[in-house]
Amino acid sequence: MSLSVGILGFGTIGREVLAAIAEGAMPNATLGGVYDRNPERVDEALRSTAGVDETASCDDPLALADTCDVVLECASHGAVEAYAVPLLETGTDVLALSVGALADTDLHDDVLRAAGESGARFEVPSGALAGVDAITGAAVEGQLDEVVFTTIKPPDGLSGAPHIEENDID
Repeated sequence: MSLSVGILGFGTIGREVLAAIAEGAMPNATLGGVYDRNPERVDEALRSTAGVDETASCDDPLALADTCDVVLECASHGAVEAYAVPLLETGTDVLALSVGALADTDLHDDVLRAAGESGARFEVPSGALAGVDAITGAAVEGQLDEVVFTTIKPPDGLSGAPHIEENDID
């Protein structure tokens, strides 16, 4: 049985997932669709990647529900806020990487409700949490003096971030 995967957000992680599907590194997975707010990036990548449907670009993130069994959110907290519940309500499973969005208790409750009512699954992978656990463990054991966290994002990727908005940063 083949699993049709949708990619919501086409930054570094989205491109890696596309490559994994194209290279067959995800057994029984096919590309169901890709949405990014910069569709030209998606179109270019689909045209230049062998092994995927070059017409899989979606103009609307909710259209992923029409062609995908599961949607991998790798965009932002805002994407989880805007699209997780509507996708779940269609019965589409959602794998959310932007887990911090669930700190909003109303969103958390809405996600649980939508998944429960539709039978869809909402999953949060443990990858980032494992890194936090390792740092916590090292700190408790006294093996840690300093942590430097570096993240690389395009400026648009910070649009809507609370600190950016609250401080009116352009």
